[in-house]
Amino acid sequence: MSKIISIVASKGGVGKTTVSSVLAEELSKNFKVAVFDCDCNQYSIEAVSSSGLLNFDFMTIENEVELKDAIKNFKNEFDYIICDTAPHSHMSSFFLDILKKSDTVIGVTQPSPNDILAFEKIMLNVLDASQELSPSQRQFLLVNRVENVQSDIQKQSFELIENLLAKKLNTLTSKLHNRAAFKSHGYFSVDQSKDLKKIKEVQCLVKELLDKGGL
Repeated sequence: MSKIISIVASKGGVGKTTVSSVLAEELSKNFKVAVFDCDCNQYSIEAVSSSGLLNFDFMTIENEVELKDAIKNFKNEFDYIICDTAPHSHMSSFFLDILKKSDTVIGVTQPSPNDILAFEKIMLNVLDASQELSPSQRQFLLVNRVENVQSDIQKQSFELIENLLAKKLNTLTSKLHNRAAFKSHGYFSVDQSKDLKKIKEVQCLVKELLDKGGL
Protein backbone atom coordinates (compact mmCIF):
# COMPACT_ATOMS: atom_id res chain seq x y z
CA MET A 1 0.00 0.00 0.00
CA SER A 2 1.45 3.35 -1.06
CA LYS A 3 2.14 6.10 1.42
CA ILE A 4 0.96 9.41 -0.06
CA ILE A 5 2.98 12.55 0.62
CA SER A 6 1.72 15.96 -0.51
CA ILE A 7 4.02 18.93 -1.00
CA VAL A 8 2.18 22.25 -0.62
CA ALA A 9 2.89 25.98 -0.67
CA SER A 10 0.91 29.19 -0.51
CA LYS A 11 2.74 30.73 -3.48
CA GLY A 12 4.95 29.73 -6.36
CA GLY A 13 8.73 29.88 -6.51
CA VAL A 14 9.47 28.72 -2.97
CA GLY A 15 10.86 25.29 -3.89
CA LYS A 16 7.83 23.02 -3.81
CA THR A 17 8.73 21.12 -6.98
CA THR A 18 12.37 20.97 -5.88
CA VAL A 19 11.31 19.30 -2.64
CA SER A 20 9.02 16.90 -4.52
CA SER A 21 11.71 15.82 -6.94
CA VAL A 22 14.60 15.47 -4.50
CA LEU A 23 12.47 13.45 -2.08
CA ALA A 24 11.39 11.18 -4.91
CA GLU A 25 14.92 10.78 -6.20
CA GLU A 26 16.39 9.96 -2.80
CA LEU A 27 13.58 7.57 -1.82
CA SER A 28 13.83 5.81 -5.18
CA LYS A 29 17.25 4.47 -4.16
CA ASN A 30 15.51 2.01 -1.84
CA PHE A 31 11.80 2.14 -2.74
CA LYS A 32 9.46 2.31 -5.71
CA VAL A 33 8.36 5.92 -6.03
CA ALA A 34 5.94 7.86 -8.23
CA VAL A 35 5.43 11.59 -8.48
CA PHE A 36 1.96 12.86 -9.32
CA ASP A 37 2.30 16.31 -10.86
CA CYS A 38 -0.93 17.97 -9.78
CA ASP A 39 0.22 21.44 -10.84
CA CYS A 40 -1.53 22.73 -13.95
CA ASN A 41 1.75 24.40 -15.02
CA GLN A 42 3.41 20.99 -15.32
CA TYR A 43 6.73 22.35 -16.44
CA SER A 44 9.39 21.37 -13.94
CA ILE A 45 9.37 17.59 -13.60
CA GLU A 46 7.47 16.91 -16.82
CA ALA A 47 10.14 18.73 -18.83
CA VAL A 48 12.73 16.09 -17.96
CA SER A 49 10.47 13.07 -17.43
CA SER A 50 11.44 11.64 -20.83
CA SER A 51 15.14 12.39 -20.49
CA GLY A 52 16.01 9.14 -18.75
CA LEU A 53 17.56 11.03 -15.84
CA LEU A 54 14.77 10.30 -13.37
CA ASN A 55 14.79 7.14 -11.28
CA PHE A 56 11.16 7.51 -10.26
CA ASP A 57 7.91 7.24 -12.20
CA PHE A 58 6.03 10.37 -13.17
CA MET A 59 2.47 11.12 -14.22
CA THR A 60 0.30 14.19 -14.62
CA ILE A 61 -2.91 14.31 -12.57
CA GLU A 62 -5.38 17.07 -13.42
CA ASN A 63 -8.50 16.44 -11.32
CA GLU A 64 -10.13 14.39 -8.58
CA VAL A 65 -11.24 11.61 -10.92
CA GLU A 66 -7.73 11.09 -12.30
CA LEU A 67 -6.30 11.16 -8.77
CA LYS A 68 -8.76 8.54 -7.54
CA ASP A 69 -8.09 6.28 -10.54
CA ALA A 70 -4.30 6.66 -10.25
CA ILE A 71 -4.27 5.80 -6.56
CA LYS A 72 -6.56 2.83 -7.16
CA ASN A 73 -4.44 1.52 -10.03
CA PHE A 74 -1.02 2.11 -8.50
CA LYS A 75 -1.48 1.92 -4.71
CA ASN A 76 0.07 -1.56 -4.62
CA GLU A 77 2.79 -0.82 -7.17
CA PHE A 78 4.59 2.02 -5.38
CA ASP A 79 5.88 2.40 -1.83
CA TYR A 80 5.54 6.19 -2.02
CA ILE A 81 3.39 8.53 -4.09
CA ILE A 82 4.47 12.17 -3.91
CA CYS A 83 1.91 14.77 -4.98
CA ASP A 84 3.43 18.01 -6.23
CA THR A 85 0.47 20.35 -5.77
CA ALA A 86 -0.31 23.64 -7.46
CA PRO A 87 0.27 26.95 -5.66
CA HIS A 88 -2.69 29.29 -5.40
CA SER A 89 -5.15 26.36 -5.43
CA HIS A 90 -5.78 26.46 -1.66
CA MET A 91 -9.47 25.78 -1.12
CA SER A 92 -10.16 24.17 -4.51
CA SER A 93 -11.94 20.83 -4.33
CA PHE A 94 -9.02 19.13 -6.10
CA PHE A 95 -6.47 20.46 -3.61
CA LEU A 96 -8.60 19.48 -0.62
CA ASP A 97 -9.08 16.02 -2.11
CA ILE A 98 -5.31 15.61 -2.33
CA LEU A 99 -4.94 16.58 1.33
CA LYS A 100 -7.69 14.20 2.32
CA LYS A 101 -5.90 11.29 0.68
CA SER A 102 -2.47 12.20 2.08
CA ASP A 103 -0.62 10.46 4.89
CA THR A 104 1.87 13.31 5.23
CA VAL A 105 1.66 16.96 4.19
CA ILE A 106 4.85 18.99 3.84
CA GLY A 107 4.53 22.76 3.54
CA VAL A 108 7.33 24.69 1.87
CA THR A 109 8.35 28.31 2.32
CA GLN A 110 11.39 30.51 1.93
CA PRO A 111 13.02 32.53 4.74
CA SER A 112 11.46 35.84 3.75
CA PRO A 113 8.70 37.69 5.62
CA ASN A 114 6.37 37.84 2.60
CA ASP A 115 6.55 34.08 2.00
CA ILE A 116 6.11 33.22 5.66
CA LEU A 117 3.18 35.58 6.17
CA ALA A 118 1.54 34.23 3.00
CA PHE A 119 1.91 30.68 4.33
CA GLU A 120 0.51 31.68 7.71
CA LYS A 121 -2.48 33.61 6.32
CA ILE A 122 -3.41 31.18 3.55
CA MET A 123 -1.96 27.70 3.81
CA LEU A 124 -2.07 27.31 7.58
CA ASN A 125 -5.83 27.82 7.53
CA VAL A 126 -6.19 25.19 4.81
CA LEU A 127 -4.06 22.71 6.74
CA ASP A 128 -6.13 23.35 9.85
CA ALA A 129 -9.26 22.59 7.84
CA SER A 130 -7.67 19.45 6.42
CA GLN A 131 -7.35 18.01 9.91
CA GLU A 132 -11.09 17.47 9.84
CA LEU A 133 -10.70 15.56 6.60
CA SER A 134 -7.78 13.41 7.67
CA PRO A 135 -7.01 13.69 11.40
CA SER A 136 -4.14 11.22 11.20
CA GLN A 137 -1.98 13.18 8.76
CA ARG A 138 1.39 14.35 9.87
CA GLN A 139 2.15 17.94 8.88
CA PHE A 140 5.59 19.46 8.55
CA LEU A 141 7.05 22.78 7.51
CA LEU A 142 10.22 22.89 5.45
CA VAL A 143 12.10 26.15 5.11
CA ASN A 144 14.42 26.36 2.10
CA ARG A 145 17.24 27.70 4.18
CA VAL A 146 20.19 29.91 3.38
CA GLU A 147 23.74 28.88 4.27
CA ASN A 148 23.93 31.39 7.10
CA VAL A 149 21.46 33.85 8.57
CA GLN A 150 23.16 37.04 7.41
CA SER A 151 20.62 39.83 7.25
CA ASP A 152 18.09 41.38 9.60
CA ILE A 153 15.32 40.29 7.20
CA GLN A 154 16.43 36.67 7.42
CA LYS A 155 16.62 36.86 11.20
CA GLN A 156 13.13 38.35 11.32
CA SER A 157 11.94 35.57 9.02
CA PHE A 158 13.04 32.84 11.41
CA GLU A 159 11.44 34.74 14.28
CA LEU A 160 8.17 34.79 12.31
CA ILE A 161 8.44 31.05 11.77
CA GLU A 162 8.86 30.47 15.48
CA ASN A 163 6.01 32.81 16.43
CA LEU A 164 3.47 32.01 13.70
CA LEU A 165 4.14 28.54 12.35
CA ALA A 166 6.33 26.36 14.54
CA LYS A 167 3.70 26.11 17.27
CA LYS A 168 1.20 24.53 14.89
CA LEU A 169 3.42 22.55 12.53
CA ASN A 170 6.43 20.33 12.99
CA THR A 171 9.28 22.44 11.64
CA LEU A 172 11.98 20.55 9.78
CA THR A 173 15.50 21.71 10.55
CA SER A 174 17.23 20.15 7.54
CA LYS A 175 18.79 22.60 5.12
CA LEU A 176 17.88 22.44 1.45
CA HIS A 177 18.96 24.63 -1.43
CA ASN A 178 17.29 24.82 -4.82
CA ARG A 179 20.19 23.48 -6.87
CA ALA A 180 20.13 20.32 -4.79
CA ALA A 181 17.45 19.01 -7.18
CA PHE A 182 19.67 19.34 -10.19
CA LYS A 183 22.64 17.77 -8.46
CA SER A 184 20.73 14.77 -7.22
CA HIS A 185 19.37 14.12 -10.71
CA GLY A 186 22.80 14.39 -12.29
CA TYR A 187 21.96 17.24 -14.66
CA PHE A 188 25.42 18.71 -14.16
CA SER A 189 28.85 17.39 -13.29
CA VAL A 190 29.38 17.13 -9.56
CA ASP A 191 31.74 19.58 -7.93
CA GLN A 192 33.28 17.60 -5.07
CA SER A 193 33.66 20.62 -2.81
CA LYS A 194 30.16 22.12 -3.21
CA ASP A 195 27.66 19.86 -4.92
CA LEU A 196 28.10 16.77 -2.78
CA LYS A 197 27.24 18.92 0.21
CA LYS A 198 23.90 19.74 -1.39
CA ILE A 199 23.22 16.06 -2.10
CA LYS A 200 23.99 15.39 1.57
CA GLU A 201 21.31 17.95 2.45
CA VAL A 202 18.71 15.83 0.66
CA GLN A 203 19.86 12.72 2.51
CA CYS A 204 19.59 14.55 5.83
CA LEU A 205 16.08 15.74 4.94
CA VAL A 206 14.92 12.19 4.22
CA LYS A 207 16.50 10.94 7.44
CA GLU A 208 14.79 13.67 9.47
CA LEU A 209 11.41 12.83 7.94
CA LEU A 210 11.96 9.14 8.68
CA ASP A 211 13.00 9.88 12.25
CA LYS A 212 9.94 12.07 12.82
CA GLY A 213 7.48 9.62 11.28
CA GLY A 214 6.78 11.60 8.13
CA LEU A 215 7.85 8.81 5.78
